[in-house]
Amino acid sequence: MKKSAYMYFAALLFAVSPIFAQEKDNISSEETINYINGKLKGIAQLANERGQLVIEFFKNEKVNRVDRVPIIKLNPDNVEYIAEEKALVVRCIADECIDRRIEIPRTKGYFSRISFAGDFDEKTQKGLVKAFEHLIMMYREKKYRNNTPFEQ
Repeated sequence: MKKSAYMYFAALLFAVSPIFAQEKDNISSEETINYINGKLKGIAQLANERGQLVIEFFKNEKVNRVDRVPIIKLNPDNVEYIAEEKALVVRCIADECIDRRIEIPRTKGYFSRISFAGDFDEKTQKGLVKAFEHLIMMYREKKYRNNTPFEQ
C-alpha cells in the first residue's frame, strides 16, 4: 500500500512539474504598473482605471498634479529618458491627449507629453522606457506578448 502511494505521488509530481517549470508568457499590466511605481516612488504613482492611466505627481509628499490619459493614445515609439532634462518622457501619438490638473494653483489643461523628473541610473532609465513601451503595446495590440524583464 505504501509503495503504491509513493508511486502515485511520484507520477503526479512528474506529470505536473512541466506546468510549474513553464515560463510566463507575458508580464501583466498590473505587474508593469507595480514595477513603474516602485521606480517612481516619491515622484509619481500610476493607476490603471479601465484603460486610462491616472498619474498622481507628488510635491512635499502631497499630490500636486494629476494627469489622465487613455493608454492607447500614448506612443510606444516615443518613450525616452532625456538626460539634459533629467526626465523620463512619454509622448502622445497626436497632440494634447493628456488631461492635466494642477492642484495649486488650480489649473487645467491638455498636453502632449508626460515628464517624470528624476536622475535615474542607466539601468533604471532603460527599465522604465521598456516598461512604458510594454504597457502601451499591451493596449495597442491585443496579441502583443513580452516576458522579458524590464531590467537586465
